[in-house]
Amino acid sequence: TLKWNMRNALSLALSGQSKVGHDIGGFTGPRPGPELLCRWIEMMALHPRAVMNSWKPEVAPDWQAATTPWLYPEMLAPIRGALNLRTVFLPLMYSLAQQAALDGSPVIRPLFHEFPDDEDAYADQDAMMLGPDVLFSPVVVEGARTKAQRLPAAPHGWIAFHSGEFHEGGQTVMVEAPLGRPPIFVRGGAALVLASATPDVKPHDAPARRLYLAATGTSGSGQGRHFEDDGVSHAWRQGDALALSIALSWTDQEIVARISRTGLRTTPSSWSVDCPAGTGRGLKIIDQD
Repeated sequence: TLKWNMRNALSLALSGQSKVGHDIGGFTGPRPGPELLCRWIEMMALHPRAVMNSWKPEVAPDWQAATTPWLYPEMLAPIRGALNLRTVFLPLMYSLAQQAALDGSPVIRPLFHEFPDDEDAYADQDAMMLGPDVLFSPVVVEGARTKAQRLPAAPHGWIAFHSGEFHEGGQTVMVEAPLGRPPIFVRGGAALVLASATPDVKPHDAPARRLYLAATGTSGSGQGRHFEDDGVSHAWRQGDALALSIALSWTDQEIVARISRTGLRTTPSSWSVDCPAGTGRGLKIIDQD
């Protein structure tokens, strides 16, 4: 089911319907076991739609039939980890959703969409891209606690998001994949705006952002973009929004991020910067406005 769901979502996204996801745990039918429920939540964590929508009257009466995150107490910690992961990446998903509204760019996409010259990217695999820079490789095999993933050839390689470990592109790597922590890789050169915390508020009300700079190797360049608005209206079309353009460059001595902005909304007051592959180098953030 998880394998089919991913391929179905990617096909829909390529066909112009990007805001896709699946009813976590299944809308009807039998109740998923503890591990399957956790892995299902993990997979939907980085899909545009992540909803526990179910009706299983054959399982239990009334409200007891619903699928909930706390269905299995022993899985609550890893499930919370997967849901927190969604909040961390939600600013990126929102920016990609706005881009999709402008020009139809798919929010999630198969690997060959970003790497058309890499023949291995066309192979059927249990992975997807979230935008151009994030490779998501959820676990779909029962009992697995590691995951083998081929990383497409990329000039600046890849960073394993959870560990910060660098991997060259064009090879298959084996990484840890415990429950609640699905493998994620960030393309070298990416400049991502993520959430720096997962508070118990609506994501648009969260005050803190995390600038993730994937500066790998001795030198290079890359870019990123970020968009946010009020989250409830179309006022962004009249400029009531914040759009950031980030130009990233680095040498073996220094990492530089040049940020320009447009729109009427102000930049969030609290920022942190994460350069997992840039230890020991100077960091310069230049506000070009």
